[in-house]
Amino acid sequence: MVQLSEVQAKWAPQYDYLWNPLVKLTNKYTSNWWFFVLLPKQKNGYGPKQLMYTFATQRAKVMRLNGRWCKGMEAPKDQPVNKMNGIATGWYFDGREMHEDLSFLPGELVLDTPGRSLQIQGPHVDKENVIHSNSNYYARMFQDDHQKIQLEFSGLNGKGEFQFWMDHLSDMTKPFVLHRQVKFGGVHMAAMKYMHFKGIIETSSGNEFLEGIGYFQKVMMNIPMFPWLWHWSATEDGSILSYFTAYAGFQAFRRSPHIWPHTLESHTRNILSSAYYYDSQTHQEYNFNKVEIVPEVRGTKFPYFKCKATNPGTVDFMEFRCYPYQHTNFITERPLVNGVTNKFTYNEYLVRIKDLQLRIADIEIDPKKFGNIYGNCEYTWGLLV
Repeated sequence: MVQLSEVQAKWAPQYDYLWNPLVKLTNKYTSNWWFFVLLPKQKNGYGPKQLMYTFATQRAKVMRLNGRWCKGMEAPKDQPVNKMNGIATGWYFDGREMHEDLSFLPGELVLDTPGRSLQIQGPHVDKENVIHSNSNYYARMFQDDHQKIQLEFSGLNGKGEFQFWMDHLSDMTKPFVLHRQVKFGGVHMAAMKYMHFKGIIETSSGNEFLEGIGYFQKVMMNIPMFPWLWHWSATEDGSILSYFTAYAGFQAFRRSPHIWPHTLESHTRNILSSAYYYDSQTHQEYNFNKVEIVPEVRGTKFPYFKCKATNPGTVDFMEFRCYPYQHTNFITERPLVNGVTNKFTYNEYLVRIKDLQLRIADIEIDPKKFGNIYGNCEYTWGLLV
């Protein structure tokens, strides 16, 4: 058995949360995600190429994801705690073409807590609901003896092998754990907010070696799925801009994937908002506690997102706009009664950041020092109850 260093041993309990089913906290609303966003290092920054991969579950007898029916996650009393119905899927944008459904593997997710692994076996189900059986279609992630995370997947439209690690130099580059529990449910998260990666991706465009920085989180949500906006992007020197907000708006009742006119689309109220800037050179993280995120539609193909973050009582602020250049989505439906379905739309926009203004510790930072800034924006709507 490999002996952990003092630093590794200190953070071992946080890594353990990645593999903890937290079965006693599950309820009728429970959903789980293990979610990767990867920004490969390129000639002019960490874009435009980008990769996402996820393992996901949702409490339901059955559910439909992008038009394909899948079994839902059963109650713990009806299914072993280490097995749950779910799916593994992902996409890769190679700078020219979006490769969706690298794998689309509905089936039984097997979580091995002592062995620190999660895996699922095929078949791959395509967009026409044709089942492609192949013993080589699978996805798994696991943690090795050095606290490195490995991800492997193989499907009809692509395969990949990646390795991830953290350097534990700052709060940003250490595992992060969050628990928010109330009487009727809660949110529980273990995240790697800044990790390094390297690996190989194979698609119809060929094989590529990728390396860069990424974000990973394991989330258990034990409350109804509500709309949110999330963003994570990297500057050329590897610094990070990020925000999150839940929001209230008419979008909670939207069932179509289409965008509304600007007046209606931007009429939202932010809830539980946060934002931060991480300086990769000093390893300092600067948090903002008053944040306004607004989706805007002004003659563009996609909505863009305006962030304004401040700290009351100081002159510090962060402002920028996220302009999408690619888009993909997941539409989740769960049956209610008489053929009516609950619907939740999860959009991912690949974005480039513009109009950045940043003042930290009363010092205004020249945005030219950051070069090109690329990242990922999530914009969700609907309700899943």
